[in-house]
Amino acid sequence: MIRLKGVFVQGGLSIGPIHYLHRASKPTKHPSSLSPREELLRFEAAKDRAFTDLKRMQARIGAHLGSDEAAIFLFQSMMLEDPDYLQAIYDHINDSATAEYAIDQAGKTIIDFFASLDNSYLRSRALDARDLSHRLAGILSQRADIGRLRQTPAILVAEDLTPSETILLDTGMLLGLVSQNGAPDSHTSILAQSIGVPAITGIVVDPRWEGRLAILDGDKAEFIIDPDEATLAAAHPHQSPGYDPSAVSELTLPHADTSQRPLRLCAMIDSAWEAIDAYKLGASGIAPYQPGVLHSGRATPPSEDEQMLEYRRTVDAMRGRPVAILSLDVGGIGLGSLFSATRQERYHQLKAQFRAVLRAAVGGTCAIVLSGVKTKSDIRRCRQILEQCKRELRAENLEYRAVRIGVEIAVPFAAFIIDELAEGMDLIIVNGESLMRSTISSQLVGALPNYRALAWMLRQIIDAGHRHGCLVIMSGDLESFPQAIQPLLSLGVDVLSVPVRSLLPLFERLSEASNPSQSKNRGE
Repeated sequence: MIRLKGVFVQGGLSIGPIHYLHRASKPTKHPSSLSPREELLRFEAAKDRAFTDLKRMQARIGAHLGSDEAAIFLFQSMMLEDPDYLQAIYDHINDSATAEYAIDQAGKTIIDFFASLDNSYLRSRALDARDLSHRLAGILSQRADIGRLRQTPAILVAEDLTPSETILLDTGMLLGLVSQNGAPDSHTSILAQSIGVPAITGIVVDPRWEGRLAILDGDKAEFIIDPDEATLAAAHPHQSPGYDPSAVSELTLPHADTSQRPLRLCAMIDSAWEAIDAYKLGASGIAPYQPGVLHSGRATPPSEDEQMLEYRRTVDAMRGRPVAILSLDVGGIGLGSLFSATRQERYHQLKAQFRAVLRAAVGGTCAIVLSGVKTKSDIRRCRQILEQCKRELRAENLEYRAVRIGVEIAVPFAAFIIDELAEGMDLIIVNGESLMRSTISSQLVGALPNYRALAWMLRQIIDAGHRHGCLVIMSGDLESFPQAIQPLLSLGVDVLSVPVRSLLPLFERLSEASNPSQSKNRGE
């Protein structure tokens, strides 16, 4: 038995196997097999992706922890625009180095500079610089981040954890954090505290601990490896209780037609990071994953492997709960031959996305929801593309799993051809906000939606969906309109899908609705 003393970060006690964080080895100074221009293009694409990722993380942290903590990524964004940092990378690349080596060397200069300073705040910028180097290198190599820890819950042990790595952790599989470097008031420690698992720092870690049983006592700042039976038995009664999302994944509400009706809440997301939060908050699934952010702000579209890793992280985060992924706009792709360059480009992008979803579905239950459908021929063409993707994956010996197919309804005319669109579908996602906007007169300033027209469209869509055996999901931000929930249930909506930030408030409101006496007592 090994008993180690560290520095307190977050209290609590956890018992489980150790997972040691291994990082990729540093790149060597071998001349690149590509030309400097090609390496520069690789770097610029990685830089664009990193900048977009940082903005998304700032938004996520800002929503959960506040703007002060979101600012921890501002330094990295500034580095990506710093002419001296960029010039150092360009110089290495022009000297025939790989983009990975150029990033490593330019980052090392900044890391060494900040690490040598006396001011603790400025010294922590060295970790931010290291974080950015890891991020750029990871994008270039298309390797998965540590969000997928392992198949079983574990205590993560690392020499250090960067802020980006900390917020990407699959907290459903995380029992605790142990790090060698870092201070209790560092950005990483503050983010670790927000996760809510036991955490300590100041422990000299060893990769040979991988898989060994350990006790992490955050309150005492102790880490016990290979505990004996007596120590293990004494620790078990004090172990932190596990989180059980299934306990809040479904609620029952009064319904017009039945005394009680189960209601499922799903989450609308645009990143795997949000899926981790959605799972913890008890979402029954993802409907839909909106890929717009993954594709926007880039010099080049994301590759198939890049999309597959992102979708796989989402599927893994939901741990068996269904994930519906919204397709790129398919409107008009079924009309005639693919003769134009624009249509050819759309076809190849759709193929890459479909292949990515099929490969990601191996880890769970997935659906592709067709967006922008204008005619039934669009659906027929997408099915053909999907079958072609399956044949190609089989020929390439790549593992995949069949997925369900759905359609998004976002424009009024779809209500008039809904029987055609719903035929053969597994699910229908109704974009409630888009339909509502379509009923507002653009000629009248401050005009309200035409609720009668909206109700008629919803009735047509829901009835047709149920006639064809489809699951009907209403998506939109209902936190500000809780009064709309009961009418939607009366119309027959099967699932409500809302932004992650709205899950907890809606669960609380739905709980009150299912227990009127509790609500009344609270009012008194």
